[in-house]
Amino acid sequence: DLYYRGSVGEHLREVVVLLSILADDVNAGHGTGYVGCPIVDSVGDTKVMDLPHLVSLLEEAKRKEDYVQLEVTMSCGPYTMILKSADLPEADARIQELYQL
Repeated sequence: DLYYRGSVGEHLREVVVLLSILADDVNAGHGTGYVGCPIVDSVGDTKVMDLPHLVSLLEEAKRKEDYVQLEVTMSCGPYTMILKSADLPEADARIQELYQL
């Protein structure tokens, strides 16, 4: 469906979909659990091309920026998530332990 609607093509290798948000203080206010499968469009001003690209963009943003900005497209329209870079490593460890990842 995304290919035929023009969301996937030469400009985009694959669509990265956010299936759920694992609750933590670092992402409070952005919903938890199933969040409607929004498409992750960009990190900062850079379009996400595929999952490995998203990972590298997030790592780079955590190192270089005070805040990580994720732009997603939800069924109701665009949505921006802002996460404090300094809090992410500790939150990642907490989330992994809590959810046994």
